[in-house]
Amino acid sequence: MAVGFREKKPVIAGVHGPRGEFGIIPLLFLICLNGFCRTGAEADTAGIHAEPVKSPRAAMLRSAFIPGWGQWYNEKRLKAVLVLGAELALIGNAVYFNQLAVRSETEYDRQFYRENRRLYLWWFAAAHILNVLDALVDAHLWGFDTGPDLSGRMAPVSTPVWVGILLPLDRFVVF
Repeated sequence: MAVGFREKKPVIAGVHGPRGEFGIIPLLFLICLNGFCRTGAEADTAGIHAEPVKSPRAAMLRSAFIPGWGQWYNEKRLKAVLVLGAELALIGNAVYFNQLAVRSETEYDRQFYRENRRLYLWWFAAAHILNVLDALVDAHLWGFDTGPDLSGRMAPVSTPVWVGILLPLDRFVVF
């Protein structure tokens, strides 16, 4: 082989080398994510379809992959937009302080900008973890009834044997 020339490697199915623009790993991740995120109505024994449920795993994986996607999946649209905006703002500030650290001329300024960059990255990590947990909890509580009738009512009971108060617990305790 002549000096100064590199051997070209063949490109397979649109996947480029280590410096390439596109890797196979993100594509495989998306394919696997699609399989894990399947949801739908569950059929009971009588063949009647129950109300569709949200998969906590799907919400968690979606929210971990793209901030706010799990909230969007759980039909919490405003929360999804706020989560995405907050995480983009934190990453944007981290990038901004990184650029300032690179351009700074004094060691004191460089250290100041690096500390701020680290702080924003820690805030981003905390916000991302909370984002994923929020999507998971929202999916678990998808079918929870939050109607106006959640209060317990006490009713007087009068029988020939005893007098007391009846407190219905069937609304609050599930056996």
